[in-house]
Amino acid sequence: MTRAGPWAAWWERWDRFQETYVPGRELQFRLITDYLAILRRDEPLQVLDLCSGPGSFGSRILRERPRAQVVAVDYDPWLLELGRRAAPHGDAIAWVDADLRAAWTRALPGAAFDAVVATTAMQWFEEDEVVRIYRDVASLLAPGGAFLTSDLVPRGSAAARSLAEAATVRWRARAIESPAGDHWADFWADARAEPAFSELLEERARRLVGRHPLPSRPFAFHETALRASGFAEVSEIWRHSESAIILAQRRASVGS
Repeated sequence: MTRAGPWAAWWERWDRFQETYVPGRELQFRLITDYLAILRRDEPLQVLDLCSGPGSFGSRILRERPRAQVVAVDYDPWLLELGRRAAPHGDAIAWVDADLRAAWTRALPGAAFDAVVATTAMQWFEEDEVVRIYRDVASLLAPGGAFLTSDLVPRGSAAARSLAEAATVRWRARAIESPAGDHWADFWADARAEPAFSELLEERARRLVGRHPLPSRPFAFHETALRASGFAEVSEIWRHSESAIILAQRRASVGS
């Protein structure tokens, strides 16, 4: 695939666009990469990136660990093509077109991973779907493997959660108005105006009709669901207002 045409510029714009809407996104990527460096030093690291988009995380882990084997799964055909054509180190990523609501694990090129990562993903799924995804993730991790997910994960009293949500709204408003900001409506209007994207965006609209971010779930929900899926350790390892990273680990071996 080539980075000619609009693809490279739009990959970079997607990264800026996401940074506008996700507080501390770059820091979250950095922390997840650091945790994996500590938890899984052996090479090659085998990573499964769920709801990967155009490979934002995969590109970053490959920049630091070029021998890593990265599988990126997404159901958005435009983002997958954007990643194939323009993601840094995209040629080293195995791109998988699959819906986490269906039998997605059958589409994977491997059966065991050292780490599974999901960034800003679980808010798009119903509670029962999240539970099923967590069970699938546990089944794919090698003994001692780690699952790291970052998302909106409110914690505390109802009043504290409401305050954190309001703070996020204010943060996003400032980010959108900044010189590097990019409003949701402007981004997608400009993408639809690009002739090279028309067929992919039409297919995207067909696949994702009716799907939208759902109310965020508290840490207690994720902890309960992850432990029920077989994870021995579940911890919150980073937080900024209502954004958090959760680390869940499988036991190193049976009976350990």
